[in-house]
Amino acid sequence: MFISALKVMFETLILTAAVSLIVALLIQLLVKLIHKISARKNPAENTKEIEAALLIAIAASEQDK
Repeated sequence: MFISALKVMFETLILTAAVSLIVALLIQLLVKLIHKISARKNPAENTKEIEAALLIAIAASEQDK
């Protein structure tokens, strides 16, 4: 019984680490996308695309929960 509890805790730890890694990678990609968008010249287009990227990131983080 103790061994099975440890096994479940270990599996939960691994899954939590995997989800955290995926979220961190998504955030890193989002930051790169925002930097790429910000390098453009038309600020109005930048704002719309940054807002869309942020909404996508929020939706992804809500799905992970």
